[in-house]
Amino acid sequence: MGIGEWIVIGLCVVFGSAYLWGASANRGLAEASLRWLRPGLRRLGERPQAAPLGRLASGARYLVDPAHKPFLRAEVQVRIAPRENPPYWLFQRLRGRRDELVLQAHLRKPPAQEFEVGKAEDSDYRGVVSSQGKEPFELIPAGEGWEIARRGRKDAEQLEALREFVEQRRGALIRLSLRKEAPHLVLRARLRQAQEETSEALVEAMAKMLGED
Repeated sequence: MGIGEWIVIGLCVVFGSAYLWGASANRGLAEASLRWLRPGLRRLGERPQAAPLGRLASGARYLVDPAHKPFLRAEVQVRIAPRENPPYWLFQRLRGRRDELVLQAHLRKPPAQEFEVGKAEDSDYRGVVSSQGKEPFELIPAGEGWEIARRGRKDAEQLEALREFVEQRRGALIRLSLRKEAPHLVLRARLRQAQEETSEALVEAMAKMLGED
């Protein structure tokens, strides 16, 4: 065989090995994440149901309907980076995408005050708070490059509760939205950092932030 054929064989071995390693790593991560997530799902509601995440996505998705107060129903996703596809995984890492926890919830009572929380340089956050609407956002510095944008009826107690939630989870938090339109609550967090506390404690903290002890 010529050198070209050996190169092709070598690349096949490299990418095949990377696929097997990535698939095994993701399977183990998904199993560990589910063990971590179960207590939080039980805190959200009595009967969480597994649901498809998407054909090209890795991870898990759960629907909780009905959910305990202050939630009406919720959807929780564990999104795992595509380690079995090294070029795409590297591309996603360069875009800042990692393993993520995503929670979307409908609340029993829509908030009177809307919040958007994110890093000041985050293009998604900046696009939301700079968009033209009926009422502009008030921007409140939250330290270490974070901002809290709010609009609607001002409630100092709720703002302080939100600020406390953010300060305690800066290492994990990516974005947080609290809106009048459903889904009222949207949370994106780095999975590994979110797992530094129990999932039940995280759900309890969200309920406390929303004014439900």
